[in-house]
Amino acid sequence: MPSFSNEFINRKVVDSRGELLGILQDIVIDPRTGDITEIMVKVEQEIDVNKLPWAMKNNLCAIPAQEVREIEERVVLRR
Repeated sequence: MPSFSNEFINRKVVDSRGELLGILQDIVIDPRTGDITEIMVKVEQEIDVNKLPWAMKNNLCAIPAQEVREIEERVVLRR
């Protein structure tokens, strides 16, 4: 049975200007509440991850769910 998050994996993640940040690799869900807590993004190679405001975990950028404006054909961030 496919999971909810599999529908969104490998979608492009863009900033508020539409510039590509990377590709969605995983969605972290709080098991107690069922809420999405963060998305895990494989950042494009030309982007310096040290300049991003989010932490890196296992070579993926951990972006809090509050930073996501919308998830449609692509994931759009608030900034």
